[in-house]
Amino acid sequence: NPSQMLNAVIEEQVQILVGWNATDGTWTGWTLNATNQAVSNYVGWDFNSFTSFRGQLLGASSSQGLCVLGGPADGAAAISASLQSAVTDFGNSFLKRVKMAYLGLNTDGTVFFKTLTDDNIERVYQLVPDAPGLHTERVQLARGVMSRYWSFKLEAVGVDFRIDAVSLLPVTLERRI
Repeated sequence: NPSQMLNAVIEEQVQILVGWNATDGTWTGWTLNATNQAVSNYVGWDFNSFTSFRGQLLGASSSQGLCVLGGPADGAAAISASLQSAVTDFGNSFLKRVKMAYLGLNTDGTVFFKTLTDDNIERVYQLVPDAPGLHTERVQLARGVMSRYWSFKLEAVGVDFRIDAVSLLPVTLERRI
């Protein structure tokens, strides 16, 4: 069935869209994971095309030629990686406290879990893995922080990390302001 074949191809492919910034000459790339529709963007690269060859991701540029993309460093500089949620009000207009976050996490080093609330204050929590492989990491968030809108970010520099799940425990208050 041609329709099933097309669906299979779409589910196994990742599309990469690339845009060029004429101001500073860098490229921005966006990827779409066709399985879960997750979108990623890559900034500050001068690559103008990407491909996968024999299991390795390659980037091409006129200044650097063909480069293998992978590892914790870009030359001598550690690579920064982050994952940020959309802003959420957890489905209602009341103020909330988020007491705890649980992360299904696999990392080989220190990562940072961050919260951003209505008051534009970013709160940072350092996570040092206490177990190898995929495990649950508990993050106890600061007491007394109230906000309608919340955003969450996971950030690392020079280390690999993988997220399997994020569970947040918001407590809805009876106040709107």
